[in-house]
Amino acid sequence: DLQPLTKFSDFSTKSHRVSITLRNMNITGSIPPLPRHIKYLDLQANRLFSSTPIVIDAPNLQFLNLKDNGITNGLVQHLNLSSEAVVNLHDNYLGCPLRIFHGVTVLAGPCTENAVVFVVLLLVGIFLLMVSAWFFHKRSDVRIPEANSPWTTWLQFLGFIILCRCISV
Repeated sequence: DLQPLTKFSDFSTKSHRVSITLRNMNITGSIPPLPRHIKYLDLQANRLFSSTPIVIDAPNLQFLNLKDNGITNGLVQHLNLSSEAVVNLHDNYLGCPLRIFHGVTVLAGPCTENAVVFVVLLLVGIFLLMVSAWFFHKRSDVRIPEANSPWTTWLQFLGFIILCRCISV
């Protein structure tokens, strides 16, 4: 329970800089209103936001660590943070694209969808390269066709060049 954080809201001057670290505390639920002058909040490895939307209104917060909290895309609703704020969302269940919050730098791992697409394309490319290697192995070599070669030879050669180019991309 993070309700005791509301007790810090009595700070009224900018001379108070609040930093709170609550890592691996098995905290569940949502974040209550934060102290006005909080600068650093580390809630890594808890189980916050399992179904509650993330709404954070802390205009002076410069670093927010929500790594490994089971956050999904739809839960991040509102982040009113410092214009130079950094939010760490690594090791959550985020898909692409990530929501953009004005002036906030979001750190997150690569999108799962991109990794799956990359692996599938890589496997298809390897398969096509193996098929083309088998095809040209039967022909014994790969070389530029002669000027008077049949159009099918030129087409096969051009297909091989395009295939190699696509795999290299």
